[in-house]
Amino acid sequence: MNKGLKAASGDYVWFLNSGDQIYNSTTIETLVAGLNGMPDIIYGGTMIIDEAQNEVGDRRLKPPPQLSWKSFRQGMVVCHQSILVRREVAPIYNLEYRLSADIDWAIRAAKDASQIHNSNQVLSRFLEGGLTEHNIKAGLKERFRIMRHFYGLFPTILRHFVFGIRLTNFYLKHRRI
Repeated sequence: MNKGLKAASGDYVWFLNSGDQIYNSTTIETLVAGLNGMPDIIYGGTMIIDEAQNEVGDRRLKPPPQLSWKSFRQGMVVCHQSILVRREVAPIYNLEYRLSADIDWAIRAAKDASQIHNSNQVLSRFLEGGLTEHNIKAGLKERFRIMRHFYGLFPTILRHFVFGIRLTNFYLKHRRI
């Protein structure tokens, strides 16, 4: 990610992992048409896909109407595949985190942003699975450390209790995480 940031020459950076995709052929055109100026961050929704490229459904966490760094107290409310950050604002990835660097990066970018734009559209197709999903316990520990750093210990403990309830309810309803 950091190599990509250093090599980037455009106005925005947009990180898609292997298997992830821009939502469709009109996504960028529609996105640009809906912009007013050059916001520091542009964000939107995410469609989950399986290995066969079939749409599984929307992400469990929905993007908030107005995103700020405090929004991430609720978890990774917008996945990095659906966040475009102006190159001048985009922080480097903290390599201390192996599994949850994306939430740290998104929080720091949002803290430094003066204008954040909700595209109100799905921006990416996210391939379910991945490194963090296969290393859930280690990923949760990293995310806890990151959230504790930004939001404090007690609020982070409370939030993770709520995350557990929310995840259990979602799983019981949809039979997927």
